[in-house]
Amino acid sequence: MSAPQVSPTQEYTSKLPAGLPSFLSTVVEHSLRTGLRRPEDFLRHFSPRSIMRSLAAEPAYRGRILEATTGLRSRIASKKSPESSAEDLQIALDEGITTPDKVVALVSPDDRVRFLDAQLLWAFVIEPGYGNGSAEHSDQIAEIREHTAFIIDRALTEGLISHRDVVTAISVSTLVDRLPRSELATVFERVLEEGREGMAFTDELLFQMVPLPVTVAHVPLGTLWNWVIMAKIAVPLGLMPEPSAGHEEDEALFDEREAHPDASATSKDVTVIIDGDGQPEVLLTNNDGLALIEHDGTVTYSGLRPTGAPVGFTTWLRPATVHDFDGDGAPEYAVSSANDYTVYESDASIVWTAPVQDLSGIAAGTAFDFLGDGIAEAMYTDEINLYVFDGTGSVLFQVARGSGTLSEYPVVADVDNDGSAEILFVSNSSAPTLQVTADVDDRWIQARRIWNQHAYHVTNVREDGTIPQFEPPSWNALNTFRTNAQIEGGGLCMPTPPG
Repeated sequence: MSAPQVSPTQEYTSKLPAGLPSFLSTVVEHSLRTGLRRPEDFLRHFSPRSIMRSLAAEPAYRGRILEATTGLRSRIASKKSPESSAEDLQIALDEGITTPDKVVALVSPDDRVRFLDAQLLWAFVIEPGYGNGSAEHSDQIAEIREHTAFIIDRALTEGLISHRDVVTAISVSTLVDRLPRSELATVFERVLEEGREGMAFTDELLFQMVPLPVTVAHVPLGTLWNWVIMAKIAVPLGLMPEPSAGHEEDEALFDEREAHPDASATSKDVTVIIDGDGQPEVLLTNNDGLALIEHDGTVTYSGLRPTGAPVGFTTWLRPATVHDFDGDGAPEYAVSSANDYTVYESDASIVWTAPVQDLSGIAAGTAFDFLGDGIAEAMYTDEINLYVFDGTGSVLFQVARGSGTLSEYPVVADVDNDGSAEILFVSNSSAPTLQVTADVDDRWIQARRIWNQHAYHVTNVREDGTIPQFEPPSWNALNTFRTNAQIEGGGLCMPTPPG
């Protein structure tokens, strides 16, 4: 029997220091109290193994959890290792001896922040994608708007943002367009009164006149989540990465979008010859969708969302991978859109698409021709699995992992120098931190032994780790991006390994 849900009207006050710790504690707890996030959702992000590992230095705490969930006496339970404790807790859940509600209740709101990863806690909060306009949330719209107002209000109370930040992110034009005439008339009257008295009308005074819940009730959720909560709170506080990290031109566009929510914000770009004209194109993935720009600046297309996934802060804000995925001798590109991992032709028509679970991050994928047959296998790590796809989008194999999927992706390299490629992927919750997967008979084609950056494209680094002063254009050499190549010199390791 599940534990009774705590009413969101019962006020919770964090005892953690003011600022980010207190903010995160109250927001995570509010997500659970409103019912927008369930204990089952929490345990997907923080498995028993993840929780017990986080409490590795707290044997008494682990013991109390085991005593309450399994009946094992705490004096005995506290002697168990984190791994053994996790196994017992998982068995108790699997056998119905305890429930997710009880497990989550045993880790207090403040202790979640003390012991668990902050970025994963935030990923748990935002996973449903409240700002993407999804119809699945239509029956909870009142709760979502109340939760949205709560998050912004907490950030203001904790001094993490200012009222001016909120107004700037929404934009004055949006407020004028969206607020009811009666509210605007009240504001206009007050502006005149303040002016006659020689006083300034401030952003803070605006929200006294039009309280935050009223504003949130009329401004689009996409604007509030994308450009207030994400851009003004989550990114500056390090709860999620910059969507345009590493690209100065992208950051300028992102700043423009903050002030003008209808503008476009570029996130990730790759340069390849993708349409067969012999000239490189720039492929962009941004929060509006897919875009392709010719070498002379001509826009071939922009804002395309072929899978039907809606606009959202991170739904399309994911780096692309370029390779020949179908063996036709021409490159295609692959990119995620939250619930799908899709391979596209150069004109953005779909080659194949496969379901994935990745609402929480801006993860990328990679590809490698493991069999040497001219068809690259696509790879993607979502929140729960590594997937390896064949040329038709069918899953060749998958390996369990767990992550809040920020900006990571699997990589391919010959890490043990055995003449066969391996796949490396990481987890930050329920699985080992790093897993390396190989063919049991080492039959996969040998890859290079290096992968040095997120925007890796082979020609940016030599295999001995040196950086070329004048980098050869990757679109002329390989015409791939975020994929590895077969080792230079055929099957010979260059340079020769020492010894």
